[in-house]
Amino acid sequence: MAVKTGKSHSTSSIQFDALVAGAFEPIAAVGAGIANTVVQARLPLPFRCKIRRVVAVASAIGTGGAHTVQIVVGTGAPGAVGPQDAVAPGGAIVLSTPLALATADLPVAAVPTEPDAIYPVIGLLTLRVVTPAGTGSLTNLRVTLALVPIDGFPTDPNVNTF
Repeated sequence: MAVKTGKSHSTSSIQFDALVAGAFEPIAAVGAGIANTVVQARLPLPFRCKIRRVVAVASAIGTGGAHTVQIVVGTGAPGAVGPQDAVAPGGAIVLSTPLALATADLPVAAVPTEPDAIYPVIGLLTLRVVTPAGTGSLTNLRVTLALVPIDGFPTDPNVNTF
């Protein structure tokens, strides 16, 4: 009888055939005149992953212009889009064009600009919102991500910890 010693690995990562929903905590209210450097919510990543879709909805949206949502790696200033097939560095953004919210209770979705960018294990994604000055605002904002977990090669120092 053969003894199973664990799953086999190759020098490339193994991608599980499943999507996992990851959600930022709900935000009750976002005021007017908020810049994209203000962190509204945090989503810690327990595993290395790719982001396949971003979906956002708010129960009320103010007036005065565009209300947008962006996701950034870490808490620093937003930078460039995460690289294809490589681990996204701190400051990497998920969407080259932020997700725009225009109608209350109407979810909007976007595919990341680089859907094969890899987001780091024990990483932190932050949610950034931009609202117009004066009459801009969002109420009951929810942002959910469709994630693909990735299992790294065992000798990789960033191998998943689950």
